[in-house]
Amino acid sequence: MKSTFCGKTESVQFTGIEAHLYLYSAEKIQNHLAEEMLDSNNLFLMKSNQESLPDGSHHNSTIKLLENTSKMISIFRDHRPVKNIHDKLLQYWYDILQWFTNWRISANNDKNIAMGERSKCLLSIQCCDDVKSMLVTFSEICKKHLEEFPYGGVVPSRFNTDVLENHFCQECGLHNGNATHPSYSTYCSTVKSVMLGQSLKSRGRKSNSGIAAAKPFTFYVNEPLTKRRKKQEYLRV
Repeated sequence: MKSTFCGKTESVQFTGIEAHLYLYSAEKIQNHLAEEMLDSNNLFLMKSNQESLPDGSHHNSTIKLLENTSKMISIFRDHRPVKNIHDKLLQYWYDILQWFTNWRISANNDKNIAMGERSKCLLSIQCCDDVKSMLVTFSEICKKHLEEFPYGGVVPSRFNTDVLENHFCQECGLHNGNATHPSYSTYCSTVKSVMLGQSLKSRGRKSNSGIAAAKPFTFYVNEPLTKRRKKQEYLRV
């Protein structure tokens, strides 16, 4: 792409644009398109565009969304540990969660919007649930960790859900196939099997949960176990 400034034409290279538009199967998840469209840089771009327009009020809702998503991204890129449940990062987390909740409630209760059009004014149900789960899970993990280890901390930039996703996927696989969505009561019986099935090879090295694997409980019996009879003994004529 070429840009003209003060009568001079210069070639401007945008890194990653081609990878965003022409995705390969391995790049659909690994590229940073979603992050780069919702971070603080895109927020600054949208505000600059609004200021250049005669009436940029129609950008207000988009800017409000970017203000919350950019905070989420900046928190997960922060290298400072959360050492107190009253940390300002957690307060930002609660405010973001409250904004997404109010957005969903206001859109569903707006009588000026038809019932069939209300879902188009929101994110998908799956995306809303994922965002809510991420916000609630991070704050609860920080709370639980600081209660057990008062002098410890949780670094947001090192926080990931690889172990949780691996655990959940194996639970789905053990309960009527990978396409099901088990509840707490349905997958309770498979939790022990998942824990014992974990090994050093199956656990991702990039996770921050450590490399210790679950080991099965072993015990010894003084008396010999009764051997199973051979099938030939039952085949007497």
